[in-house]
Amino acid sequence: MISTSITNSISKSVETTEEEKEVVEYGINIALSELTKLSAIILISIPLGIVKYSLFIIVVLGILRSLLGGVHAHTHIGCFLTYSIIIFSIIVISCFCGSQLSKIFMFLSLPFVYTSIYKYAPADIENKPILSTKQRKFLRKAGILAVSLLYVIALFLPKIFSNMIIFTLIIEAVTMLPIIYKITKNKYGYERSN
Repeated sequence: MISTSITNSISKSVETTEEEKEVVEYGINIALSELTKLSAIILISIPLGIVKYSLFIIVVLGILRSLLGGVHAHTHIGCFLTYSIIIFSIIVISCFCGSQLSKIFMFLSLPFVYTSIYKYAPADIENKPILSTKQRKFLRKAGILAVSLLYVIALFLPKIFSNMIIFTLIIEAVTMLPIIYKITKNKYGYERSN
């Protein structure tokens, strides 16, 4: 495996314990998985002529996920499929949603998105819990700020980009809900000892 090979090369040049090697290998494995997933989405986007839309959603969703969390797939293939469906669905819906309808979605989504953040953010998972109360408060405040900025930015962008922001915010809020955790067999980090 590539991550094992890279880890072994690193451990030869830097003295590491077995535990540190495992952590490094896990990090490399995740980085390679993310790089593969993003590369595949970009490659699919090229012939469809939607690269700029895919990149836009990847950035917006990446910011939101890093601050607010949400459910995760249990396998790399599941993650890729779910991520692809989310990105391409947002693009399709955003292209076909009219200006009036997108304004309605914007204002109807506000209470839902902010309530989800207030109640569930940061929505961690069992194998990656956020243990620090200080970090949880920081992530929630930063998430609220990011969401607020995205709503303001959406007011000034062309319709399709505005729609992509709104639908990305809605999807992110949905991924934090307890019902979605239950359906996907995820657990919040605080549930890991229960």
